[in-house]
Amino acid sequence: MSAATNDKTDFRTTGTSWANAWKIAAGVGVLGLAGAGAGFAADGQRFAFSYLFAFVVFLTIAIGATFFVLLQHLTNAGWSVTIRRTAEFFMSALPIFALLFLPILANLDHLLPWWNPDHGAPTARTRRRHARGGEHGPRRAR
Repeated sequence: MSAATNDKTDFRTTGTSWANAWKIAAGVGVLGLAGAGAGFAADGQRFAFSYLFAFVVFLTIAIGATFFVLLQHLTNAGWSVTIRRTAEFFMSALPIFALLFLPILANLDHLLPWWNPDHGAPTARTRRRHARGGEHGPRRAR
């Protein structure tokens, strides 16, 4: 029987050109945040609707991946291991969406005007109109 050997061979790969790729991704992320800030400063309402649309699109992908993984575990499917890993990767972003929901909460007045408690409150103009009989009330000779 052979004895155990203490082999100190290092099998790690040497640094490649992709070793610093995270710096490029971080730079693109900072540029994206700067662009989002400029868009918010230029037109806050348009930014709010665009952000809501993008949020819902990516949240739908993450939730769809969650249901795919749940279905694969429910049926005990063995064929989908490699595909399931990709779905698990998309599903792993779900906790981040709680943080990404904060700008939507901050812009609810732009996104949902009926959310404001004073939305249906009559203004001075509508109070005068209703006091006179409204637009469709009896007409008076002037």
